Amino acid sequence: MTDSWEPPARGALDDTPWPTQLVAKAVARDAADHRIHGYAVLGDVARHYSFTDLTYLALAGELPNEQQSRAFGLAMFACAPTTVAEAPAHVAHLGRIAGGRFDAAAGAGFIAAANRAQALVEAHADLLAWLAAPAASLPDAAGNAEDGPWLATLLDALGSAATSVRHGMSRDAARIALLFDAGLRDPERISAAIAFASSVGMLAEALVVGPAELRSYPVKLPPFHYVQEDRP
Repeated sequence: MTDSWEPPARGALDDTPWPTQLVAKAVARDAADHRIHGYAVLGDVARHYSFTDLTYLALAGELPNEQQSRAFGLAMFACAPTTVAEAPAHVAHLGRIAGGRFDAAAGAGFIAAANRAQALVEAHADLLAWLAAPAASLPDAAGNAEDGPWLATLLDALGSAATSVRHGMSRDAARIALLFDAGLRDPERISAAIAFASSVGMLAEALVVGPAELRSYPVKLPPFHYVQEDRP
């Protein structure tokens, strides 16, 4: 059946020749397999690489080398434990205890994770410049002495691997430095990696609560009370 409808007044949108198919840029499907950036997912990547390598491929467009794979995998571990005190998990938690469906709570959590990751990377623009050309001292926003014990654990997990992570860095700065070491230099790709990894903790929190936990939520913190105003 041919669509013979014509607009009452033609404009640029009507007169421009548009393609008739949506072109896949990253993910394609054929009869036997799917491909991400040209790599066969089941026939190649699943047999020879880890899931974090597949994630790296999706973000970077190429599979990582051994050093990049190690740095990226550890960065994913470092970013994954999103607590309920942080926006993505908090949003999902609230959605669930308010009686929302899992898909709605998780969807809100994913949006919060993406927003938080982008804001985090934007706040560390000076760190990205420092990572590209390291100087003697860290940017002020990249430091936090209170994160020393956590940073020591991270460096121990790295072992002897070369890294841009430095003593005195904050947790967020160290995570970004690891992603930089893995070869992710574009802020959007770094944000995407952080958002993806931080969704792990968010989903964990969303799956263990429901409406029965509503009474355990500190609704009255900070303390407040309503005041009736007299209006004329």
